[in-house]
Amino acid sequence: RVDWVNGEWQVVKLTDLEDMLYWDPAWDLMNIRYPAFGEDLSPALWAAFKEGYGDLPGEKRLKLYMLMQRLDAAMGNYMEPPSPRNAEWKAAVWEAFPALLDEVAAMKE
Repeated sequence: RVDWVNGEWQVVKLTDLEDMLYWDPAWDLMNIRYPAFGEDLSPALWAAFKEGYGDLPGEKRLKLYMLMQRLDAAMGNYMEPPSPRNAEWKAAVWEAFPALLDEVAAMKE
């Protein structure tokens, strides 16, 4: 779960994603911006989306959800089609995870 704590968004509890995330529009927005097993939306497309969408949650909140989504996907909790590309994506997530944690920890919101 992601909550506002001490003036910033933080992951405060990990639980079954399907049990709690689908009510939060930030989860849907994160999946548009950072899709599992896909390429992140280009900066130009994301800017165009934001222009038409309206108020968006902060980038740190989206990245916290992305960390949860990537960890869940890399651990095999999604039913993606087996393919070399998907296996490579999982391996890349594990490799990039420490740097992503550091990036999110350094973000201010």
